[in-house]
Amino acid sequence: MSAALRTKSACTIAFDHHSPEFAADTIGAYRTAREHCPIAWSEAWGGFWVVTGYDEAFAALHDDDLFSSAREHGGVSIPSLEGYGVVAPPIDLDPPRLQAYRRLMTPSLSSAAVAPLTTEVQTWVESAIDAVVESGKADLLYDLGSPVPAKAIMRVLGYDLAEADRYADVHHLGFAMPPGDEEQFQRMVHEFVTRIPAECKAAFWEKRANPADDLVSRVATAAVDPALVSIEELENVGTTLLAGGVDTTTNWFANTVIWLSRNPDQRARLIDDASIWDTAMEEFLRYFSPVPGLARTVTRDAVFFDHQLHEGDKFFVAFGAANHDPRQFDRPDELLLDRRPNRNMAFGVGIHRCVGSHLARLVFGVMLEAVLRRIPDYRVLESDLVMYQDRGRINGWLNVPVEFTPGGANASPVPSASRSAR
Repeated sequence: MSAALRTKSACTIAFDHHSPEFAADTIGAYRTAREHCPIAWSEAWGGFWVVTGYDEAFAALHDDDLFSSAREHGGVSIPSLEGYGVVAPPIDLDPPRLQAYRRLMTPSLSSAAVAPLTTEVQTWVESAIDAVVESGKADLLYDLGSPVPAKAIMRVLGYDLAEADRYADVHHLGFAMPPGDEEQFQRMVHEFVTRIPAECKAAFWEKRANPADDLVSRVATAAVDPALVSIEELENVGTTLLAGGVDTTTNWFANTVIWLSRNPDQRARLIDDASIWDTAMEEFLRYFSPVPGLARTVTRDAVFFDHQLHEGDKFFVAFGAANHDPRQFDRPDELLLDRRPNRNMAFGVGIHRCVGSHLARLVFGVMLEAVLRRIPDYRVLESDLVMYQDRGRINGWLNVPVEFTPGGANASPVPSASRSAR
């Protein structure tokens, strides 16, 4: 072996993306890891490589032959969720099976397909604000940021919107894992791991028998190659899209409205200057990176950016860290509303790039535009704000309590949010 190759022992750092220390300062944790080595080794959770450099992460996410996402190799989580019986196609599949599933899903989630939902999303958002605007108080997460994304993905899937609040709460609390009553916690786990997946499977078979114009019906009735696609996995597509489409957009929004409350001059600038709307949306995405990262498994012994990898090594590709790499982004730890260029990887890159990104952009844009237009003087109640104790899967907040002028306040026009669904 060449002396120039870096081994695990030479690159070991203290890093645990599920730790309270990481939750308290994710950007700092990434910076420390990157300064030690853009590809470092952590002994946490049985040991894994953590990739914090942009170029290294970009290369790994484009090499699906060396870095596997397949659940039989451990899937995309560290620690693995295999023991919970989690099946999450297509995120936990490798080519060529991955593409077979994405071809079934993408027509319903393309930019053109989701654009007609704009008016309905606007109606949900306006109704949510109507319900609280006279009181001068709200929780922007529970009243708006969680239920609206749930309704949007459920509309695409063809699910009953009467269940949206329950589905939103279960997914939010499932990722938040707040401390509290153990019995209540176990009920939530049952909902998250057992009941909702069972309901999604039941919906699959109902729509297979009685199809409608929705994603689950199209997936359930599609002609597929049994060598690539299994019925057992197709049953779980709805569960995957729910989990991927709810709390992620929710916390992109939550982090953004918290930051704007803390930076009122930048909030005023965003309200007044239509020219920075699109760049600001992208910068919020880069800076907060709702999904910190996803795991891969090394499929063979290999040298990668001068590091000696071994078959079976776990690899955590940290999107959030790559999005703060100073080799790629000038002043990376500053949030610049007019940042250009901004080739962030918050939605991932390569063939695993988030299939629901267009819907997420649409919903996020509509929610933020409405908040800035209707309650522009909102103030986050910092003393009541609760952060996720574990930010290893979602960079999130348990709540976003705010106060504002009852009845709302006058504000300058805010750019049309529909452009953010590009």
